[in-house]
Amino acid sequence: MNIQIEDIDSCNKNVRVVIPHRKYADRVISYIDKVGQNAKVPGFRKGHIPRSMLEKRVGQEAKREVLTQLISETLMEALDEKGIRPAGLPSLLEVNGEEGADIEVSASVEVFPEFTVKDYSKIETPLKIKSTSDEEVDKVIEFYRTRAAKILPIQNRPVLDQDVVVIDFKGLADGKPFEGSEGKGKVLLVGGEGFLEDFDKQLIGMIIGESKSVSVDVPENYPKPDIAGKKVLFEVVLKSIQKRELPEVNDEFAKTADSEKNFESLVDMKAKIRQDLEVEHRKDGRKEAKQILARKLAEENPINVPDILVNNQIKHMVNQGRKQEGNTTGENQSPTQEEEEKFRENAVKLIQEELIILKLASDLKITIEEDELDRETIMFIQMLGSGADHTKMKRQWSQDGTLDRIRERMLRDKTLENLLGKVKIKEEIVDR
Repeated sequence: MNIQIEDIDSCNKNVRVVIPHRKYADRVISYIDKVGQNAKVPGFRKGHIPRSMLEKRVGQEAKREVLTQLISETLMEALDEKGIRPAGLPSLLEVNGEEGADIEVSASVEVFPEFTVKDYSKIETPLKIKSTSDEEVDKVIEFYRTRAAKILPIQNRPVLDQDVVVIDFKGLADGKPFEGSEGKGKVLLVGGEGFLEDFDKQLIGMIIGESKSVSVDVPENYPKPDIAGKKVLFEVVLKSIQKRELPEVNDEFAKTADSEKNFESLVDMKAKIRQDLEVEHRKDGRKEAKQILARKLAEENPINVPDILVNNQIKHMVNQGRKQEGNTTGENQSPTQEEEEKFRENAVKLIQEELIILKLASDLKITIEEDELDRETIMFIQMLGSGADHTKMKRQWSQDGTLDRIRERMLRDKTLENLLGKVKIKEEIVDR
């Protein structure tokens, strides 16, 4: 193939290719013949229409479609032949070709930059591990107590703090109902984390069957934009009151608290809980250390990155930001200039990190095996609690791109975990 490559910079190239006229002409004839197999023309049998007649009818369409396909195919074949990795589709610059002559095509293309990662063995990365306090251990024990609590029905007194209540409710904001404004049989722990702050406290003193108006000032940062920053009025009916009876913390409680861990005594329970917390804190510390290492690798290896990757990352960041703000209508709209400026620097840094980590994964021959991917996707399905079939869900994720994103995240984490064993680690136990 006749190919000419012009380097513009590390991320941009111009490509010139020549499409032989014979190849183009043969493809046009094949296109016309294929159309002729199913075309219907009065006076002719199906599949027996003269080519000359078909050329008059679909000749221009055939030339246009064939040329478009051939340009795309030839450019991608040329890049593959030269070992060039495009970051996006080529942009056509010029097409020249007289009737009966070869066709010359030129295009610009953004490419992944070629680079070598500098020696990273001397990079110093802090590994900060949070100390485990007695309070943390007590919180886990309290969780076990709550899980083992007996729920006793209450009939002869009003609601008190820490009671479990069942209510029906209807809410209005600006005189209108809103999403989630009505519910029946809602279970709440009074004094716990209610679905709106200060809502449950106003239930104290109610008796079973009583109705009450409850007014709540919803905070500005509340995740539901239709009521954020507004005053909401609820009509509440108390259906039942229950009291939690927590078990006493002793050896007997410890022995029955967790059938999998099989605590032998309260002392053993506290020791194993502390050990588990220390393992989690070390995991958290390594996770943070990997993020720091990724940033340091990017700082040590400044590289240019393709604009197309940066722009796609900016769009993703903008959409995530809009979702967090509750702006679902603007999800597919292009970023504003202000939004682009806000996210560009972070987007560039993130793409630099990803390209460097991918390069190191290749250098170190790190891959994600199919059984590793299966374990991860099974875990995700279990976390979703959907009960979906793993094979079907994996096939769906493969089609919509989710599987690729999971694999990329796993490859990033596995590579950084490997690199932590090759750099200087400064471990430190820090106060919570």
